[in-house]
Amino acid sequence: MRCVVTHCRLYPISKYALSNFEVKLKFILVKIQQPLRDVISQCKLHAECSASGFANGSSEEKLNAQRPEPSNEQIGSSIRRRRKALSKTLVQVAQETELTVGFISQVERGICAPSLSSFMRIATSLNTSIEQLLNVSESFEAVTKAEHRQSYSLGEAGRWYEKLGPGFSGSLFYPCIIHRPPGHVSEHMHHKGEVFCYLISGELEYHLGDAVHMLVAGDSIHHDTSVKHFSKVISEEETTELWVSSHPLAGH
Repeated sequence: MRCVVTHCRLYPISKYALSNFEVKLKFILVKIQQPLRDVISQCKLHAECSASGFANGSSEEKLNAQRPEPSNEQIGSSIRRRRKALSKTLVQVAQETELTVGFISQVERGICAPSLSSFMRIATSLNTSIEQLLNVSESFEAVTKAEHRQSYSLGEAGRWYEKLGPGFSGSLFYPCIIHRPPGHVSEHMHHKGEVFCYLISGELEYHLGDAVHMLVAGDSIHHDTSVKHFSKVISEEETTELWVSSHPLAGH
């Protein structure tokens, strides 16, 4: 015989009644445990999704809001106006940038978009900057906070650039992060200078002279840009590439 306590008094209870009570209690606990687990699981999932969505969504919205996305025609028109204001011919700009007259003409007519490298070289030839040609603010800061980083989208959808420098006027190096979509092929180039690339994600087929290098995330390449070079994104996802080059930017 066992006893239970009720209002500080002891009452006898049979083994059968106690056993029956325990069985019912266990049944009730089993019935409510799974729904509770489901509720807790759903709450956790909702919290994680909300946090992830807030972090990713808000940062992406902010990044998109900060990223100028001019059309090919707008870029070309801006370059043409600046060139004519300086009374420069297409031939002069081509000679100073080591680009062809035909390519510059196509850029000015909005037929194609320049890479960041070509754009910077054209801007240098026209005694201006890409920021002025894109009509965005230009500043030189030794420290660039992630949330204040400028980004640019030029030409094809999915190809854009994050500006990491230069930190001061007259800098000899230009660092940036380049994002390129699957299948993108860079311009075939060669000019004075040097460039360093660290592949953060994705895969590249990098052509340097007669050699072909297969680069995966974690690989890097550093070379003289007077050697003919170009690269192709061969991964199914976009590449993220950290570039540091002699000014103006080489390689893309």
